[in-house]
Amino acid sequence: MATLSDTFTDTDGTAITAHTSNSGHTYSRHSSYTSDQTIIADAFSGDGGRIHHTGGTSGCSYSSFIPSTQDQYSEVTFFKRSSSGQFGPAVRIQTGANTMYWVRYNTGNSKFELCSIVAGTITIIAASSATTLNVDQSYLVRLTVTGTTVGDSLAKVDLDGTTIISLQGNVDVTANGRIGFRSSTSNTNTTGFHIGSVSADVSSGSSQTITGVGTSTKEDHGSSALSSSITETCYGRISTLSLGANSINSKSN
Repeated sequence: MATLSDTFTDTDGTAITAHTSNSGHTYSRHSSYTSDQTIIADAFSGDGGRIHHTGGTSGCSYSSFIPSTQDQYSEVTFFKRSSSGQFGPAVRIQTGANTMYWVRYNTGNSKFELCSIVAGTITIIAASSATTLNVDQSYLVRLTVTGTTVGDSLAKVDLDGTTIISLQGNVDVTANGRIGFRSSTSNTNTTGFHIGSVSADVSSGSSQTITGVGTSTKEDHGSSALSSSITETCYGRISTLSLGANSINSKSN
């Protein structure tokens, strides 16, 4: 059973920092951010609560659960209400620095993007193929990061049990840290992206047959556009995913 578990069952409008998870953990707003998330009670279909981003700036919150190793995962139920903002699970969150691994859905290119954030700089280190999300359909998104050296590190993202991103060799964030969420663009009960539950713990990892290598892309926070490419190696073949020019709404704080 996961050490951190939460269905966000609470009074409507409760800030996540005032909420206690099913597993008894609390949440804190990261000191680098001025916004976080708010609970929507009994969201839409009697499925318990959800959380969504509130506030005019990017937000990040982390759990009081402290993983015992750097090998960790966070699995969330993910909902799209509208194409607004960015939201997703984060691992290895450093409480004293704006540094973590984070996965988000980019509405500009319809791709899940695996990002490292180091001292506030967001770098897209891998991306999925284009994936269409239906409004208010539940998706299971799992972010797993294991290893701390170029030789043994693995970061991957699963969508409904299928690996859509797998990257070996990235060591941007190696310290243990916490598990939580990062989000941007203030949304409501009926707009943006929501998370309906979280299950997180340390991970034993697993061997992968697909690895991503090559270019990383750093975001220019002085510009509203993003242009990048990611090169992946699949069984010895090189292919490039062009991310194109996509609108970026979030800014690191």
